[in-house]
Amino acid sequence: MDGQRRIMAKFGNIPEEEIIGLRAPQLAVGGDEQFEMMLRDGFLYDNSISANPGIRDAPYWPQTLDYKLSWQCQEKDCPTSSFPGIWTIPLNQFYGTYLNQISTFKRASMLRAAVEDNSTVVDLVKNFRYY
Repeated sequence: MDGQRRIMAKFGNIPEEEIIGLRAPQLAVGGDEQFEMMLRDGFLYDNSISANPGIRDAPYWPQTLDYKLSWQCQEKDCPTSSFPGIWTIPLNQFYGTYLNQISTFKRASMLRAAVEDNSTVVDLVKNFRYY
């Protein structure tokens, strides 16, 4: 990730010291190793971890990793150690409606949960009002 920061600084004309956060490629959280790298290389926040507060519960808010995550991690390789000073900004689940025989709700951390144009608009408005 530090290499990506240098590339963005060079080709994006962004001062390297202003690139202080990251999102893991494909939202594939890198476990404790990722957060150790973040401490070592001076990154201050991560925006890769998906959180599922439930369709009726309050969304999760950013928190430091001074202590363990305050929500149940939905990912395979979430941090298990303490990383003082590193913030995590959760990706609260997006909820979309769709019909099938098994379930009436589909959740995802991206908009691909919506299956058609009209449901996309309805779902975006619902999620906006909810969060």
